[in-house]
Amino acid sequence: MTYVLLLPLVSSSTQRLRKDMRELHRALEYLRNFRVLNYTAMVKILKKHDKRSQYGNATEVIMPCVVRGQFLTSALVLDMLGKVEEMFAVTFCDGDFTKGRAALRHIRRPAHGADYFLIGLMTGLTVCLVVIISFIGSLTTDMARSIYFQTAFPVYR
Repeated sequence: MTYVLLLPLVSSSTQRLRKDMRELHRALEYLRNFRVLNYTAMVKILKKHDKRSQYGNATEVIMPCVVRGQFLTSALVLDMLGKVEEMFAVTFCDGDFTKGRAALRHIRRPAHGADYFLIGLMTGLTVCLVVIISFIGSLTTDMARSIYFQTAFPVYR
């Protein structure tokens, strides 16, 4: 009887562990991408500075420090990613690393009919609003505009 009660707990704890490992993997992927984006941003900023500045040698002075920086040269993030993938594969995929990596990747939920309906509804409303605004803008005389606004918007008098 106790084994029957413990089975749901084991199942929920494994699901929680699987979810937490996916979240950790996603956070490490974001950190790796952030590292690359920071480096790219620094290169672009320095190039723009050199282009617009009269001194023009910031890239030569600062880039060696950036390249040697701990954040860019450290392999800790890549090592942690590899360890998380390995642990996930061993724990949940019977040691198959290909299946483990595929399972760790972000899974997008399929779009439902309600999503397409809302997109179509918003697009239709936007088109109607643009047509109405262009109609109001095409009214040439002040008299026509005032008559339209008196009829259409009596609340705002």
